[in-house]
Amino acid sequence: MKNITILLLLICINNSMLAQTFSNTTVATCNTWDSGNTYTGFQRTIPVSGLSNPLSSSGKVLKQVNLQLGSPACLGNLSTYYARLISPSGTIIQLFGPFTSTSTSQWLNIKFRDDSSLERINDYSTGVKQNYWPFSIGYYRVETANSFASINGENPNGNWILQIAEATSSEVAFEKVELIFETPTPVNDVTGSTLNNSCANPTCIDAKKVIRGTNNGYSATDPNYPGNTVGTCSWNGANNNSGWYSFIASTTSSYITVSGMLNTSGSTSSDMQPIIVSRSGGDCSSGTFSVPTGGCPKDQPTNNISYLTPNGGVSAVNNIYSNGITANAEFNLTGLTVGNIYYLYMDGNGNAASSFYIEINNAMDCCSPIAPNLVTADTQTNFGIGTHATLKTGFPNNIPSGFIAFDTKNKGLVIPRMTTANRPVGSAGMIIYNTDLNCIQFHNGTTWKCIEPECSSY
Repeated sequence: MKNITILLLLICINNSMLAQTFSNTTVATCNTWDSGNTYTGFQRTIPVSGLSNPLSSSGKVLKQVNLQLGSPACLGNLSTYYARLISPSGTIIQLFGPFTSTSTSQWLNIKFRDDSSLERINDYSTGVKQNYWPFSIGYYRVETANSFASINGENPNGNWILQIAEATSSEVAFEKVELIFETPTPVNDVTGSTLNNSCANPTCIDAKKVIRGTNNGYSATDPNYPGNTVGTCSWNGANNNSGWYSFIASTTSSYITVSGMLNTSGSTSSDMQPIIVSRSGGDCSSGTFSVPTGGCPKDQPTNNISYLTPNGGVSAVNNIYSNGITANAEFNLTGLTVGNIYYLYMDGNGNAASSFYIEINNAMDCCSPIAPNLVTADTQTNFGIGTHATLKTGFPNNIPSGFIAFDTKNKGLVIPRMTTANRPVGSAGMIIYNTDLNCIQFHNGTTWKCIEPECSSY
């Protein structure tokens, strides 16, 4: 008789490589330079060396470009500013052009990434651009999506050139430009699903991935809505179309940014309403909601302080978050309880819908290896399927408490595949692969639930 073993493993492999940053910090002080409205009129060279050749999505890529023009002491009209980056091979990446359509005196300290859920500064309304500079929270998109990928396959080593063109009578200072090369950040894109419309299916957040999410098409009522006021945090006026995101605290502090928030039906300054909460019942469905320190979007001076004068354009604390925000937002969380579950709750003001890009710096991995149970079991596994040549001595009896075990070195377990319409009524513990939703589903005794891609839900 051939023995059989089932082994289901969830393995999270952290293959990240250290980021390498190359910069030019040769300052051109306020109103001491003039591009003459030509790209060659102002340039900065960024020497790059020691990177693998060529750039590749399987290795390191250009992940981020940081640019600072001006300072709180040096403001200017940025409406005619254009900036581009030229690779050593001559490929042009347009960072912005023009930066903004408003003539308000501003400065910028901006981080560019190349993701479809991010927004360009010029995608926002004039009111937002005038009130939420220097745009230093979270990330913004370059002029043309996927521009960073256009240099994959090139040799990144050599001189990169930053060029700035403008047509103003007085110029803001050039402070710095930084190029960051790193392995691509994995993205968990949940924009094609509304599963996290419910607190029973929150999307997991951890430091290994960014989340590309949305609340577009979500239902307007939530039975687990935390309330317009949670504790002393008055953050919302009414529940509309909301999504749930969760993380388990790995330290007592954490930093979250939510970028790319833009109302798809119009532009105001209060479209999205985020809050961080926990609940005394241990999950989002029971107990009393509370807000950790820094979890209220109105917390000041904890969050969004770069928007305040003299750094930014908003003159008063209460104007930064007025029952919502459209500009990028941040949460500086402290006093967290390690091991507790916390929730980022995203609601739309008056059913406003948007995509957004969520990043956290500290949280337990969404798929954390679980230590096997090595205690002596009261039963042993007596049934196994496998190839005799690959089996270890004692298999499957050396596996405690199993009913059946499978063993193979180069094969996979294929579970039943079917559409939503063809699913059986189901019973608790049943699993299938849903070809409509492209996910493994399990039946919890009441309904079918998707297991999140790559890592199971909490």
